[in-house]
Amino acid sequence: MRVYPHKTPSILPYLAPHYTWKIPNVGNEIYLTFDDGPSPMITEWTLDLLASYDAIATFFMVGENVMKFPDIASRVLSSGHKIGNHSHTHLAGWGRSVEHYQQDVETAQTVFQKYLSLSPKLFRPPYGRILPGQGKAIRQYFDIIMWTYLSGDFENNLNTRHSVAALSKAKGGDILVFHDNQKYFENLQKVLPPILENLSRDGFSFVALPNPK
Repeated sequence: MRVYPHKTPSILPYLAPHYTWKIPNVGNEIYLTFDDGPSPMITEWTLDLLASYDAIATFFMVGENVMKFPDIASRVLSSGHKIGNHSHTHLAGWGRSVEHYQQDVETAQTVFQKYLSLSPKLFRPPYGRILPGQGKAIRQYFDIIMWTYLSGDFENNLNTRHSVAALSKAKGGDILVFHDNQKYFENLQKVLPPILENLSRDGFSFVALPNPK
């Protein structure tokens, strides 16, 4: 049974070295990421909160949601944030063929181009579930972004105090995962503000993930 909040075990980057688990830096930059949007109210609330901390983040968006809410996706861009691909239908890789998985990701890419004139270079697999063959195919076009910390905001019984305490220990280069998803909004409202406050007080800044070199 997994316990959240969850820091990535050190064995995973060793086993999957072609994926990005953190961004090595010698400074004080932390990478906030938000999955599953854009979502009415939730994404907009998140943008307002980030602006109050001069924080820039990366939003891994689902193609279907961009089609539904292109204006919100456009606001993310106009606010200075970065957008990544999170598949078109929030598709888990396990149990799918390479072709099926890749097609779903490519469909999302077409949506981003149509609605935002954007071709993201970063991809995060929904649920973190991606098979080696799928990863090999996707890495031809994207940097696959995993994480250092999961906030656990998707958990029904999340201990928000523990989540805040855990993520407040983040260091420069760490990648933190949240969700701008209607289902998890209550938890997001509880954990994101104090985490931003604590890390800001400790001298960290929040920047978008870099594109692949």
